[in-house]
Amino acid sequence: MSERKVYTLSQISTAIQRRIEEATGGRSFWIKAEIANYKRNKHAYLELVEHRNGEKVAVMRAAIWNSTFERIQMDLGQDSVNILKAGVEILFRCRTNYHLVYGLSLTIEEIDLSFNMGELERRKQATIAALKQEGLFDRNRFVAMPIVLQRIALITSEGSAAYTDFMKHLGENEYRYRFHVHLYNSGVQGDAAAAQLRAAMAAIPFTGFDAVVIIRGGGSKLDLEPFNDLELARAIANCPIPVLTGIGH
Repeated sequence: MSERKVYTLSQISTAIQRRIEEATGGRSFWIKAEIANYKRNKHAYLELVEHRNGEKVAVMRAAIWNSTFERIQMDLGQDSVNILKAGVEILFRCRTNYHLVYGLSLTIEEIDLSFNMGELERRKQATIAALKQEGLFDRNRFVAMPIVLQRIALITSEGSAAYTDFMKHLGENEYRYRFHVHLYNSGVQGDAAAAQLRAAMAAIPFTGFDAVVIIRGGGSKLDLEPFNDLELARAIANCPIPVLTGIGH
């Protein structure tokens, strides 16, 4: 019986490390993946995942070191909070790193903002196409506007700058018209905003108002993603009274 050859764990790990280094040659790669988990202390740590047909087919850890993170955050600007979070798919440039203790991970060096902007535009165009196919795209536009518009169902975030400005302009209008406004409070940004906006629309007794007004202040294009929601767009299109919007700058 031949003698077994026994390797230490570090020997196997070193061999794997060497093979990975030989295969990658120190090059960087562009990879597309979804952020499954994200946290940041000094550095940013991500768990990346790929799904195919509803099944998880690959998972890997990644890190953005602090010096790189500051540059990436500057490149992404105000959109960084909408991109660096769980559930968002990103396109990024990275290098592989195999550590004998911590295993295989990716070191992210750059994130392509245009990929996320392209996805935003794709979802927007998909919503528009669906509305047109269902004959809803122009429906609310042709709802008759009352001659006197005074009873307003307002959908926005209570206490926001948009709410304050809107109420100020109504109160100080040069014709001294009196308006009766009922607020239907809703988030206008973030993951829960689309559902909250739909709930606000559903809560309005339309026979008691002349129009619905939906407003929010400025922000990045990704901040406006909730307003691309197809179900929200359908609710607005089917509204029996005019819907007026003031979204962004």
